[in-house]
Amino acid sequence: MYLSYQGYKHRLQLVDESTFEFRNSTLASQFVGTNISDPIINLVSSLFAITDSNKYPENPKKSNRNLVYFTVNSDKDYLKMLRVCLRSIISNASSLKNIDFIVISDSFSEYISLRDEFPEINLYFRQVKKPADGIAASMNKLRIFELFPYFDEYQKILFLDCDIVFNQDIQKIFTLELKDSKIYSIIHDEYHRATINTKYHNLIKFNQEIVDSLNSSGITPFNAGQFLIRASQKMARHFQNINLIRELWQGDFFFEQSFMNTYFNYNFASDTKLLDDFFCLFYIGDNAINSLTLDKSKNVHYAGDPCNGSTKLEFLKSEFPNYYDILT
Repeated sequence: MYLSYQGYKHRLQLVDESTFEFRNSTLASQFVGTNISDPIINLVSSLFAITDSNKYPENPKKSNRNLVYFTVNSDKDYLKMLRVCLRSIISNASSLKNIDFIVISDSFSEYISLRDEFPEINLYFRQVKKPADGIAASMNKLRIFELFPYFDEYQKILFLDCDIVFNQDIQKIFTLELKDSKIYSIIHDEYHRATINTKYHNLIKFNQEIVDSLNSSGITPFNAGQFLIRASQKMARHFQNINLIRELWQGDFFFEQSFMNTYFNYNFASDTKLLDDFFCLFYIGDNAINSLTLDKSKNVHYAGDPCNGSTKLEFLKSEFPNYYDILT
């Protein structure tokens, strides 16, 4: 039995003891003697490791299909960006016959409009209650395994934020070899060590020894606006764990990115190299990094200014007028 915290209310939650089977004893030993005393922080930071793959065997009915999904609320600007993203995927794809698309949203009517506009793709809908804000809408990306029970019939799952323009064939991403229980994403060129201890990529701060250990293993913070994973029961269990952490956590955080980084990075289960040839992470607006290069040979994620759709649409108008024009 665990005490969870949701919406300023506490409640007791019964949790299957096997939920915590992923405990990383090697990593946990690194925290001995540190000043981390909060039991919830200890839970978040050192609870999990990668489980034995034999416990979650591959689905014998697995097809050769792949899944792409988005989360969006009824924000008109973000729905416009989603339209641009879908059109750019379609325009550059060699084939989309083996890819299904899912929109997680509160608006069925908006889904119908999207489905009618993009008959070239297999577009499905998973309805959720209206999120309180953009943060809550973004958090729904953690619920894909809960909302879509047929996930393990697919090979791979690609999550995409709406503020992405494709300039490459999406099929190439799905040819990549992936390890189960590892998440694949990217980080911008200007990443430096200090970033790993900010709320944007971490729930707590770690001492220099732990930071050095992560860096020497090639573990860096990642942007959660795009990620690629295996579609498996094991990965579903990891997302279940992250959602449990989210329910328990009462401290500061930055969207779901803080939770995902804490979970995967400190279990040495993230990779920011594999997708580097496919995505350009380019920050705009108040979060702009002047030294970053906008590489339009890659799929461009124009991040920054979260929940500010007008800034993002202005960027589209300036840098991708051919796609912006479909909105008018």
